[in-house]
Amino acid sequence: MTSNLPKRGVGLPSESQELLLTAALGDADVALPAWNQWREQHELNDLDNDSRRLLPLIGYNFNQTGIKIPDAATISSLTRLGLVRNKLLFKSLGEVARLLGQHNIDVLFIKGVPVAIRDYPYPALRPMSDGDILIRAAQFNRAIEIFKEAGWMYASDDIPSEVHHAVPMKNTSHQELDVHRFALGECPYSKGDETLWRSAVTVPFEGITIQVPNPTDLLFLTCVNSVHSPLRWVLDAMILIRGNEIDWPRLIKHARHRKLALVTRSALNYIVEKYAAPIPPQVLKTLHSIPVSWLEKHEYESWEATDSQLARLLLRYAAYRRVQGSQHPIGFLNHLRRHGNLNSYHEIPLWLLRAATQRSHKSAE
Repeated sequence: MTSNLPKRGVGLPSESQELLLTAALGDADVALPAWNQWREQHELNDLDNDSRRLLPLIGYNFNQTGIKIPDAATISSLTRLGLVRNKLLFKSLGEVARLLGQHNIDVLFIKGVPVAIRDYPYPALRPMSDGDILIRAAQFNRAIEIFKEAGWMYASDDIPSEVHHAVPMKNTSHQELDVHRFALGECPYSKGDETLWRSAVTVPFEGITIQVPNPTDLLFLTCVNSVHSPLRWVLDAMILIRGNEIDWPRLIKHARHRKLALVTRSALNYIVEKYAAPIPPQVLKTLHSIPVSWLEKHEYESWEATDSQLARLLLRYAAYRRVQGSQHPIGFLNHLRRHGNLNSYHEIPLWLLRAATQRSHKSAE
């Protein structure tokens, strides 16, 4: 049987990371052998950051299944550290929600926070370094002003433009927050996010109530974000599916309307084949029946080559084409001009060259 999995690298964990995921998600009969195999090749003090964040859930899984390992004390210590860091981050995010609420700014928490507080057994099992919130487009600029007035600042030297899908910010306590104008960088238009707002649910958080996407919408966002996070998305997707009744027709509708069927089905195929995710076969069959354009296909493949200026340009063009009415080539030039905060089209070639040079320099470092 031919595998439906895309070639390794497009949002997929490495073979070593797959062992950690199996240890975190599997029953005792597969979790312990996977852990032992991983430990034969690695030391706990020599982990990349993404892999290190899996350890708390591995420890929890082993406790639940009665598995005893020599590394239990170390994992428990890392879990407590994650708990402290999450508490500090959540405190800042709670203050953000209160602040924006006082100014009648609508806030939708997306990505990690909703899954951590609602779907994980407890939040420390999902260590986080930042939070993500979605602001309605009409309120976005005002929200950024409120953040600055409260002491937050841009986390990057690059000045964001009106077409950036998110603005990274940080406060004096070094807590970080991505303020989203659009939920997905691949779909930079506010009308596409209206369905997220209309179907949002409320959950308690830091003594207040916040809005978060419903589990189906959150699963869709997780699948799309798989190309940006080759490890954490697997845990989030599995935990969402295991703990909720997913509205599969709604998820398919998202993938179809946003022209993101390829990345959605690739992510779901992976967790079915690797971790036996309980996804109805008809869902995958329907997703595979959705036509995929050449642009969507090349966009998906370009996520492997983001060091290439040509690939990044194609990614921007694919995102631009998802905006309603964005068909004319001049419109894309205008999009690039706005993205770079440029005064004229003539500045675009130099801006692209400068961006490529800066990126190459950072890679060399």
